[in-house]
Amino acid sequence: MNFLKSYIHFENTENNHTFDQKFKQVTGRTETMGLEELILAEREKRGKVEGIKEGIKQVITTMLRNDFSDEMIVKATAVTPDYVQKIRASLK
Repeated sequence: MNFLKSYIHFENTENNHTFDQKFKQVTGRTETMGLEELILAEREKRGKVEGIKEGIKQVITTMLRNDFSDEMIVKATAVTPDYVQKIRASLK
């Protein structure tokens, strides 16, 4: 969308908003179009993935500290037994 905005200028900001809405409606596109937008979307997606991984690690750590068995942790978090063992070793 940034690419188009560099060629299409509206003095009235309401027209910019209307253009954006109509563009999305006509094209059915809500995904990124420009390189800058693509990079920002990829960075956001990676951040979410890393956040989920960190959250799972914290859950496993809590479960280990509360004496859950490795088998229970694997079932609850859908990780491998090796990953549980790795986190267990890092706690010592």
